[in-house]
Amino acid sequence: MYLKRFVELFIVYVISFALGSLIYGWNFFTNYWFLILIGGIIGYIILIIPLTIMTIRKMTKRETASGENQPAQSRFSNVLAELPGNLYLATSDSDGNVSNSIVTYTQSEKQENVLYVVTDPKTKRAQNAVNHPQVAIASLYDPKLGTRFSSNQATVRVIQGKQAITELVNSTTALQGFDDNITNQAVLEITLTSAVIESFRDAPEVVKF
Repeated sequence: MYLKRFVELFIVYVISFALGSLIYGWNFFTNYWFLILIGGIIGYIILIIPLTIMTIRKMTKRETASGENQPAQSRFSNVLAELPGNLYLATSDSDGNVSNSIVTYTQSEKQENVLYVVTDPKTKRAQNAVNHPQVAIASLYDPKLGTRFSSNQATVRVIQGKQAITELVNSTTALQGFDDNITNQAVLEITLTSAVIESFRDAPEVVKF
């Protein structure tokens, strides 16, 4: 659990505890067990409602960040909006050894051909990207129509350091709420020069940016 979430939960708990203690001190309830019941119900409500609100807010932010609620302005953005917010990312080291992994991504709201991946800076993909920025990506596919996209015309820029990442998050709405621990991670900024959109039904379509 991250520090921010712990502090939020602690504040909610203190409020519910204080309110419950206040109710137990009231004198107009003569039935002791009824007093405990009322105090417990009110304390439970005070505790659960904020937790529910925080959970809904978190889920909404993640849906927006993964591209599910992004405004569709082009063929490429339409495809991203229909697909899960995960893709295969292939990187290579200086010896040409390829490392492939599944990552969660978010699309930039300013440039549709820019995708962001948040990862531990110690991972192989992050270390490879620092020394070899040329990468390849491939999305998961829609099981109904087989819609998917891929690109081997992509380069990555690794952004690290609390100040640099904070500035990026402040200027990039899609990254806000994407990861609570983002300032301690590395952000991979993937820029596509072209992508191929495919499906079971239609012929491959090349999209250039």
